[in-house]
Amino acid sequence: MPFALPSVLSRLIAHVRQHLHSTILVAGIFVLLLIVAIEGFTGNLPHLLATLRTDLGPQGYTELAFNNTAELPKKANNETVLNFSFSIHNAEGQITSYPYIVAVKTENTTTTLDSGRITLQNDQWITRQESVRLFDVAPIQQIFVFLPTKQQTINFWVKGVIQ
Repeated sequence: MPFALPSVLSRLIAHVRQHLHSTILVAGIFVLLLIVAIEGFTGNLPHLLATLRTDLGPQGYTELAFNNTAELPKKANNETVLNFSFSIHNAEGQITSYPYIVAVKTENTTTTLDSGRITLQNDQWITRQESVRLFDVAPIQQIFVFLPTKQQTINFWVKGVIQ
């Protein structure tokens, strides 16, 4: 009989292992149903379902980029007109309106040079030409384009030349 106990024990362990996965699955489903019932009773079911929602479809996006980056201005004084262009590509899946700001930032100030709004159809590109003059010359200045509704920024640096 002493040898029969390990045999019975090993069969019991095999049986438990075989049914453990289904037990965990049933317990998980029970807990999920309990949460849904409580949320439904408290009126939070729509919020719960929105939180659990997973969207496996394509996500929209916006591309913002400078054109001809090799030719972006590198130096400027207060008489220099900076010429550059940027492009916006709407891949949001719908018509989208893009407010934009072109500005210069120095160590102490930020000055808006241009601003506006561009509305694009889905999958439409637009290139915006900019010609701006700096009001003050600082040793280093950051020129940037900002799309506030998308929280996207692109920038380049200009070294100030004092004459």
